[in-house]
Parts: sequence; C-alpha cells; structure tokens
Amino acid sequence: MTNELYPSSVYIDNIEYSKELTMRNDEYKLPEPGIFGGKFDGLPLRIILITSGNVRCNSLRLEDRERGAPSSQTSLGTSTITGEDVSQWMPFRDMIRDVKRRLPYYWSDYKDAFFSYRSIATVISLYFINLMPALAYTLDMYRKTEGNWGVTETLLGSALGSIVFPLFAAQPLCIVGVTGLLDLYGDTIYKIIDSPRVDFLQFMGWVGVWSAISHWLVAIFNLVNYCRYITDFTSQVFGFYVGVIYIQKGIEFMVHSFGSGIAAGWLSIVIALVFWASAWGLVKLGNSSYVPLRLGEALVDFSLVISVLFWSGITYVPGHLEDTPLQRLPVGNAFLPSINRSWIVPWWELDVGHVFAALPLGLIVTALFYLDHNVSSLDAQGKQFPLKKPPGFHWDFFLLGCTTLFSAFFGIPYPNGLVPQAPMHTDSLCVRKIVRIDSDTEEGEEEGKSYKMILDEAPRYERRVVSVVETRLPALIQGVLLLITMTGPILSVLSKIPDGVLAGVFLHVGWLSLENNGITLALYHLARDSRLTPKEEPLTGVSKKRIAMFVGIKLIGALIPIAISQTVAAIAFPIVVLALVPIRATVINKIFTQEELRILDKEVASGFVVGVMGGIPKSWKKSRAAFVVFIHATRFHLLSERVIHKAHNSESTDINHKHYIEYIEMTAITVPQTKKRARKELAEEIETYSLLHVLTERAAASRREREERQAFDAELLALRRAGIEEMRALRTEIEETRALRTEIEKRARRAD
Repeated sequence: MTNELYPSSVYIDNIEYSKELTMRNDEYKLPEPGIFGGKFDGLPLRIILITSGNVRCNSLRLEDRERGAPSSQTSLGTSTITGEDVSQWMPFRDMIRDVKRRLPYYWSDYKDAFFSYRSIATVISLYFINLMPALAYTLDMYRKTEGNWGVTETLLGSALGSIVFPLFAAQPLCIVGVTGLLDLYGDTIYKIIDSPRVDFLQFMGWVGVWSAISHWLVAIFNLVNYCRYITDFTSQVFGFYVGVIYIQKGIEFMVHSFGSGIAAGWLSIVIALVFWASAWGLVKLGNSSYVPLRLGEALVDFSLVISVLFWSGITYVPGHLEDTPLQRLPVGNAFLPSINRSWIVPWWELDVGHVFAALPLGLIVTALFYLDHNVSSLDAQGKQFPLKKPPGFHWDFFLLGCTTLFSAFFGIPYPNGLVPQAPMHTDSLCVRKIVRIDSDTEEGEEEGKSYKMILDEAPRYERRVVSVVETRLPALIQGVLLLITMTGPILSVLSKIPDGVLAGVFLHVGWLSLENNGITLALYHLARDSRLTPKEEPLTGVSKKRIAMFVGIKLIGALIPIAISQTVAAIAFPIVVLALVPIRATVINKIFTQEELRILDKEVASGFVVGVMGGIPKSWKKSRAAFVVFIHATRFHLLSERVIHKAHNSESTDINHKHYIEYIEMTAITVPQTKKRARKELAEEIETYSLLHVLTERAAASRREREERQAFDAELLALRRAGIEEMRALRTEIEETRALRTEIEKRARRAD
C-alpha cells in the first residue's frame, strides 16, 4: 500500500477517460460508477469510480478562462498547471510558453501589492536580507581580489538583478543578487590568473560573455526542462553545502579580525556570536505563540535590521568598546568603482589565448547558475506556499544570461538566484491567520471518556498560511533602494559596520540554510527515541536503518564539494554539485524502493510548478508500479477558509473556499510488477474487478445509508412542520380565549 497519492496529483481534465467528464465552471459531473482508463503523470492506470454526482473543485477563475488559459490547468484541490508536452524538440518553444503563460497576470502582479499589508513589511525585510549578506560577500571579495570587486560593484550587481527580474521575469518571487558561491568562484579564478599579464576584470568579462551565450543556448533549446529531475535530495544537499560554506566564511572573518589585535579579535567573535543569537532568537520568538500574530510577523521581518543596528551601535559605546580598533567595511566613492578605473571594462583588449581560456570557465559559471538559480526558484515556489500564478523557468534563465552579459561589460559580480533569500521572500509575502483545528470527536462521543481525554480532543489553534501576495513591487522597490544605497551618505553609514557584524551575518544566513534542512531534520529523527516519536512524523514509515543510509549518502554528497572548495580545484565545485541530479535519477532509484523514496525524497515544488518543465520524468515513471485509483466523493467542512484533505492519513493541499465543498478522495494501490506483460495485465484485471466488487458493495451500502439519512431528515422536517402547525393552532386558540374573556369583562362592566 502507498499513502502518497494526493488529490492534487491527479488532474481530472488531463486524464484520458473512456467516458468524458463534463465541466461546468468549477463543478464536475462524474459518470456512473465503473472502471475507466486513464493516466497519472503519464503512467497508465485504472480508475474505479464508486460514486457519481457533482464534485466541486477549486478550478480556474472565470477571468483566466476568458484569457484563454487551458482547461488542463484545473486540478483537484488547487488551480495548477499540468505537465506540458516536451517530447518534441523545438527552439524557443518553452520561452514563448513562459511569456504567454505569465503575461496575463503582469498588471495584477503590481496591483495585488496594494491590497495587503505584507507588501510594505516585505520591502524593508527584503532590503536587509539582500543587502547584509551582499556586504558580507563584498568584504571577502574586496580582500581576495585586491579591490576589483568592492561595495559599489556588489551593490550595482545586486540592484541589477533586483530591478531586471521584478520587471521582466516570469517568476518575480525568486530574489536575484550577488551570491556567496560567486565569491568563492571569483576568488579561485583570481588565484589561477594572478599574474601581471592577465587583467582580472577583463578575464571575468570574457567569462561572463561565454556564460551569457551558454545561458541563452540552454534557454532557447529548452534544456531547463531537465530541472524537473531536481528533488529534495539535490535541493537539500545543495542547501546544506551552501550553509556550511557560509558558516566557514563567518569563521574566516572572525579569525581575520585578530589582525587588528587580540582585543579586536575576541570582540569580533563575541559580536558575531551574539548577533547570530539575537537574530535567530527574534525569528524564533516571532514564530512562537508567546507574542501576538502581527507582532510576531514584525519581529521576523525586522530581526536582521534590529540586530545590525544594535550590535553595530554597541561598538561605539564610549570606553573600551569604542577604543578597540575593529576592522570595518571599506567603502569607496558614490557610484564609482572601488579602484581607479572606468565602469566599462576594456574586455576587447584581452589576448585571444585568454579569451578562449575563459570559455570553459564560462560554461562552469552556467552550470553553477543552472543549479543555483533554478533551485532558488523552485524553493521560492515550494510546496508549502499556496501559489496561484503560473511559473516560468526558461525565460528567466534567458534573462539571467542578459544580466550576466551586462555585469561582464561593467566589471561587476554576476547576479543570480539567492538561497535562502528567495524562499524567505515568498515566506515574507505569506498572509497568515490563527485558525481553529476542530476535534474529530463526534457529538455525544464524550460520554464515558475521562476528563483528560476530553481535554486532549478539545479544539486547538495554530498559525497557517492562507495565501501568498504574488507581486513584483516589493522586490522592485528593494532593487531601487539598493541603487540608492550607492549614494555617499548611505555608504558612509555602511562604513560603520564592523567585521564582527558581517561575520554574524554569515553565521545567520548559513544557519538558516541548515536549521530546517531535510538532512538536519533527518538527523534529529535518528537521534530521537522511537517510542517518543509522534505518529504523524512522515519518516516513521521508513526504518531508521534506511533513513540513516539515505542521510549518509546526502552527507557524502555535501562533504565532497565542501572538501573540493578548500583547494584550488574549487573552480570545479559547480560540476560536482550538478552531478547530484543524475545520481539521484539513476543510482538512488536502484538503491531505494519507490515506496521509500516517496517518503524520503519528494519533488521540491508541486505539480503546479514542475508541470511547466514536463512533469515527472519518464525514467521515473517506468520504475513505478502501476496504480489503481479509486475515486469517491466525500464531504469535508470549512476550517477558517482552509480545508484539510485526508487521503489515508495524508494531508493534501489547501482550498480557499467559502462554502461546504465536496472533493474526490483517491487511494492508490500498488499492483506488483511482473516480468511478463501478460501476467502483469492479468493480475491487474483480477485485482481491479475484485476490488470493484467490494467497493461497489460499499457504495451501495453508503447509498442506502444516505437514503436512510435523507428519510430520517425528511421525517424530522415533517415532525417539525407538524409541531409548528400545532403551535399555530394553540396560539390561535389562546387568542380566541383572550378575546372571549375581554368580551365577558366588558359585558360585566355594562351590567354594573
């Protein structure tokens, strides 16, 4: 048995039924019970329908249909995009699809920002979570490239990505800026070409030119479709690697601070650690139940701002703190390069030999951005975010090539997608509410239960994400703010930030990548006592031995690029990290069963996102067992504009609806595969019809129960009506008696 088939995974209007389903607005008319042929993510299956009637789903809005959106975007439980046909090779195809798919939402991407308070808070928090890590990378790049890449170059690169992508990208939720991995890559290249004959900026200019060309080729020939092979395995290993590298950079900063003296070194260590502790503590406090919802959101949004201002100001307290010679951020002149040069790099002056020597390095940059940017985009559109607007990867990667070329000409770091800032941006745009979780206890069920059991089943409350403000405006405004940061007064303020604070920023960003990483959570699970592990914990479905084996492979996959990054071979670390994708698609599939992988490793994003890249890869479909899907209409009630879907104890996607809804519950049953096709088909037929017989009886019993309930309701209604009529008659009799009494009293007074 498997419990991992969610309602949103099977698309009603994308299944090849032998009997057509009729759609009317958001209502599906199901045929009579029977067996139907269909597909699940391209995999042939049998669908056994055990009930008929109208089933309501959260389908495309009317205005979307008027714009010509395909009906295949409607799914059970959520408005989504199904897998598109990627079998035929055609240049520019997916770039054009991305633009056409997102263009109808372009103006709403701006208008939606004015209808939510989250937009203003996001601008401020996004500005600082983009600025502070960029400044930390800047200090490292400034030292290791001898000033070629400084504060103004990094700010211009971050502003470039933060303005171009909100304006023109198909998915503006992905935050684009200067990443720490490019810092590592640029440092390695500088060490390799460090000689009087090679100019660093000219060489990096040609690296950017070759990288831009390869970016365009990847986008034009639809090669971004291979990102559909990226699962939590690759994403979590990459995130773990990034987190460790950032923490390592923070430690390097603290060690470097001892160059100004013992006192300065120890003070920098203290500032870095308390900065990290305070920023992390504010986030934890904001997400806890100890503060009101709005105050908690403010603490999370401004945790980095508060920590930077407070601990930077502490170093200016008169006395020993102010007298300690701390190293601070070096800044140049407003809107001018960090060294004496013009903004346009004379890249054409580089000799031909070094021009072609830059070619393989440009391809490696493309490989790095292919993984880094697309993983950032997938994380920004993760399953935990109830997104409604369509994504786009191919056009965005083409756009990334354009920003890379511009950066190469101006001698600035190339911007690309940021982890963990991209998912933090989406999380900041989430609208949360405190909702009530109703107990499953039915009326009258409390009798005979202990007081403790009744308390345990009492309604509970929790914070939930009810929607996401999918807008371009906050990212665009923070990009403009980054450009304004290049002015003299703000640069002067930035020059007051000590090294210890920047080291703390590295620790904070690195820990954010590690804290909720799947590897870290799996290690927690392995260390926990099995008897005290909650039953709803997903990993309980797999033995700890298999979990340990899977986590061990992940750790090896993270430690190898970490080790390579410590050597001159660090220039090849993007290739090593990118190799995780085919390893997951081939080797891991042979080591673990599909049932185990459905628990241990899932797609980073939902079918809503992966669908634009062709859906689940065919090679994975072949390794799956055939599914038999049973569809049964059941009724669930509204819980504060959120409906919990349950399919064999598995929670599914949310539906924002204002009424009672019906949804289709699907149970997947795995049919064992056999080597011989005939035996396999026969087994499927026997299993199908035997189960159909059982389910048909259940359907009949359910129908009888429903009819009895309707008859009982009708009888209650009749009794109620009879009671009402009897009350009316009694009221009439009372009124007549009162009138008669009044008449008698009048006659008595006349007689007197």
